[in-house]
Amino acid sequence: MSEEISLTIGGLLDNMAVRFPVNEVLVYHERGFRYSYHEYNQICRQVFKGLLAMGIKKGSHLSIRPYKMDEEECYASYSCH
Repeated sequence: MSEEISLTIGGLLDNMAVRFPVNEVLVYHERGFRYSYHEYNQICRQVFKGLLAMGIKKGSHLSIRPYKMDEEECYASYSCH
C-alpha cells in the first residue's frame, strides 16, 4: 500500500480555509488572540510572499527558532527532525 501523497502543508491549509473558514485553528490565551482557518491562511500567505521576496525558494533550507527559546531547547527541538 504505497501511495504517494501530493498534498502539501500549504495545500492542506488552503483546503481547511475553504472548508472551515470560521473555525478556530490557533488560540493563544496569554496573548489574547485567536485565528480562524481563513485568517491564519492569509497570514501564512503573507509570510510565504515575504520569504519569496527574500529569495527563499523550493529546495531552500530554512530554520525557524521560536522567540525566547534558549540554546539547549533549540538543539533538543531540532535534533528530533
